[in-house]
Amino acid sequence: MTRPVATDVRIDNDSKQLVIHLSNDGEFRYPLRHLPKLGAASLDQQRNIRIWGGGQFLRWESVDEDISVPQLLAGVCSWAEIDGESVYEATNIDESIH
Repeated sequence: MTRPVATDVRIDNDSKQLVIHLSNDGEFRYPLRHLPKLGAASLDQQRNIRIWGGGQFLRWESVDEDISVPQLLAGVCSWAEIDGESVYEATNIDESIH
């Protein structure tokens, strides 16, 4: 089984949701109220996103926001593992950014 990763991301300010298009043709929506930095960001800041790590990570440099797609999906779905790997292991994703 291949884990889904982000292929495109946008913020829908009408519905106040982060919208992640996934590699399995799915779409995942997450309320901005749980992501206050993104909800308060300007439109330009919201659009300035970097998808990296093969679609596993999202980065908004201007608002210092990082999101792990597997952890976000796991937290919402309450999965403890994806493909036999723990999604809750501590990972410093900032090391990969610099």
